[in-house]
Amino acid sequence: MSSAVDSSNHTTSSHGNILPKFSDYRSRVMLGDLPQDFLRIQLVESQVYGPSVFDHALEHDSNFIGYFTFSITEAKLIKNSGPLGLLRMDPYVRFQIGSISNETPTATGGGKNPQWNASYRMYE
Repeated sequence: MSSAVDSSNHTTSSHGNILPKFSDYRSRVMLGDLPQDFLRIQLVESQVYGPSVFDHALEHDSNFIGYFTFSITEAKLIKNSGPLGLLRMDPYVRFQIGSISNETPTATGGGKNPQWNASYRMYE
């Protein structure tokens, strides 16, 4: 796999593909110390829940501890069971957190890649 080099910042491979030179990649590298906010999540005010959210819940139910929100989007099943893999699958997800349990609707005809795209909020 040979390549022809011209005077620009690109190299042409034997397949006719135009590729950037190594020096072009090197010029885009950041050298030195990383900024303080590198790979840090900056919360905006709408994401920060103050005590008022929980105070309101405690007024109505003194046993309220908090809530847990999660999403069930899709599954990738390894194989279809049954003779020759011809058995129709209608999968669902059953979950339990503490004493609370629930299940998703059945993904009718979901096959090997069922999708639910559902969000749940569990209160404790």
